[in-house]
Amino acid sequence: STGIRAVYNYADKSAQISWYSANNSSIHHFEIQRSDNGKDFYTAGTSPSSLAAGNSNYRFVDTKFIQEQAWYRLKIVKSSGEFTYSRIVMFTIMEKGSSAITLLSNPTNGNIKVEFRGAKKDLLLFQLSDLQGRIIFRQNVNVAEGIHTIILGNYSRLPAGTYALQVAFSSGGISNHKVVMNR
Repeated sequence: STGIRAVYNYADKSAQISWYSANNSSIHHFEIQRSDNGKDFYTAGTSPSSLAAGNSNYRFVDTKFIQEQAWYRLKIVKSSGEFTYSRIVMFTIMEKGSSAITLLSNPTNGNIKVEFRGAKKDLLLFQLSDLQGRIIFRQNVNVAEGIHTIILGNYSRLPAGTYALQVAFSSGGISNHKVVMNR
């Protein structure tokens, strides 16, 4: 089991990628992969495994310029050469002091989970649409200042494919995300 998280550091304009791994003994190394468009990934860096039997925490700092959004995933390479990928995390850079949304579950099998980071309380309007522009759902969520995880519901009955998630902030600004539904 591997959990991945990406946070933008405004002070040094870098992406802070952190993850944990519960079973390190068979893992040789991790490749931290980045995409600037959500589709094409390249290796931004590597990290050796701790080879520890229990949980281990890892961290990677990506200082390459980020235009507005970045997607990250891990390629988990075993000693045998076999590999798997972690889930993809994406974030949008907004002005310092404003709010930001990070998509935590992408691809997903139905539950859409996001993280809100805000300097003040806000009203968020979430809208999920298919690629033809048909609105599948709209949901308003009130959030207090700070960091909050929001689960938008279970959409496991939707056909596999790519969807557009738009988040509008009552304080101003819009954050757009691609959501991939798996089966």
